[in-house]
Amino acid sequence: MVLFTIASVLSLSLGLALAQSSTISPLARPCPGRVNDTNIVCMNRYASSMPPSFERQSSTGGAFSPNDTFVKTQVPSDPSFNLVKNATLVMFDERGDQILGSSPRLDCVFASRNDSIHEGPVYIYLAQTLGDDGFHVAQNGYLIAAAEGGGVTVLSEYDEMLLRIETGFTVNNIQFAGPKRKNLWVFGEGEIARVT
Repeated sequence: MVLFTIASVLSLSLGLALAQSSTISPLARPCPGRVNDTNIVCMNRYASSMPPSFERQSSTGGAFSPNDTFVKTQVPSDPSFNLVKNATLVMFDERGDQILGSSPRLDCVFASRNDSIHEGPVYIYLAQTLGDDGFHVAQNGYLIAAAEGGGVTVLSEYDEMLLRIETGFTVNNIQFAGPKRKNLWVFGEGEIARVT
């Protein structure tokens, strides 16, 4: 029994050491060519291997928590993650830079009441909270989608996450507009915004 307990402790210690050694550090960094722009941050390897000490408050019991978002994840052992908390645009792939252009920004255009944007009866559980029908295919074939946790996600034609726009509000719908359909309008709970 003692031998089994010692083996278990050694196994757990080895597993923890391996997990810590395989994490990506830093998780976030200023984007090349945009070092002075704190509005945009680049993630290393999609933040696919976070340190064991990260914490994210989850939504439980069918109730949505506004703290259940990628940007509100707590990563005390990697101070670089603080860059994510302050960014509006989180780039997971260098192709996201081509999408953003030279001076991207998210502007709050209108404030709205939380109950004013609704498209009628919806029979999908939590559809109003999690972005029910907000997706479009861009001219380049990328999928632009209202995402869980207050944002918009850009996926490549191969379903690779390229970019995330952190809106700070739950997004219900999105629409391209403007000259050559280059502006992305974002409609959600409490705000209507435009990405240019």
